[in-house]
Amino acid sequence: FVLMASMPAMAQTNTATVAPLGFAVGKATLKEVKDGVPGGAKLSNEGTNRYSKGSMFKAQGRAFDIEGLQGVLFVFDEREALVGLQMTMAKNGFDRIYQNLAGKYRLVRKDIPYVGNKYARFQQGDIVIELDAPHMSFDMTVPYMTPGLEKQIEQGRRQEAVQKQKREAGQF
Repeated sequence: FVLMASMPAMAQTNTATVAPLGFAVGKATLKEVKDGVPGGAKLSNEGTNRYSKGSMFKAQGRAFDIEGLQGVLFVFDEREALVGLQMTMAKNGFDRIYQNLAGKYRLVRKDIPYVGNKYARFQQGDIVIELDAPHMSFDMTVPYMTPGLEKQIEQGRRQEAVQKQKREAGQF
């Protein structure tokens, strides 16, 4: 993503490792994240993730010294392994972040119209990285996730859609 000399894990040379902000997705532990957040930033407990069934913690973006980074949500599984990380950023940095990601990861899909929702999907090994900037928002998200978390999210969303459809049908 953005190379920062102050983030030691970013110096890893293993190209298969995806380590945004210095935390290896699929490998880092909750303890490593808690100990590794720079500047003594405090992580706030955001509860349990409904898809991974693990805990979630949020850090303020200013701890990472990246322009436009507002916050970072760390998602863990039940074994306390980091299975996802989502950065929330100011949307006006889309082009800069896209170029950073394109220079580091394999582009799988993109939809970047002049006006409208902007989206790009990258992959490194089995880790998925997305860049999602909705047109009617000032923010964009940059989630990194393991294939297991992505699958859990897809299954959960399908199940939620079926339940919603049944609930709505019951209203008639």
